[in-house]
Amino acid sequence: MKPEIEDWILSTTGKTLNETPPKRVEFWTVVEGLWSLNEVFRPHIEAIRTIKYRARSEGAADDAILAFVNFGPAAWTDIPQGAWRVLLERHMQMIVVASANQAAGETTVIPSSLRDDQLTSYLMLFWLLRMKLPFPAKDRSDFELPASMPDLPLRQH
Repeated sequence: MKPEIEDWILSTTGKTLNETPPKRVEFWTVVEGLWSLNEVFRPHIEAIRTIKYRARSEGAADDAILAFVNFGPAAWTDIPQGAWRVLLERHMQMIVVASANQAAGETTVIPSSLRDDQLTSYLMLFWLLRMKLPFPAKDRSDFELPASMPDLPLRQH
């Protein structure tokens, strides 16, 4: 387990990771938790999609994730362009991976002590921090974020 996760769980829940039992969830929970980041990317997408993915920006992206989980989206006000591009690529690829895992009937676990408003931060730490891309980075120059649909759940009915 990444030490940042253990530290964050303790600071946000008051419990160590060992004190909180895991809760098994569908991968739609991962998709839903990360989907909210689309609204953070949306105001910047025109600029982000013009930036080429560069591995040298991965450290800045990791720093941005840590800032986000500790201080919220406002912490991304002044992050470098390259970090934005790395964050978008990780975000998009993790949505694809989580969707594929859901389609395959896979599940994952999250700490049971998490509140709903803590899920996105936890998922960013668990899945996006220091993420090794499962696929080559894509040219996102024509990428458009899906329209926001706050009243429609992602879960299949």
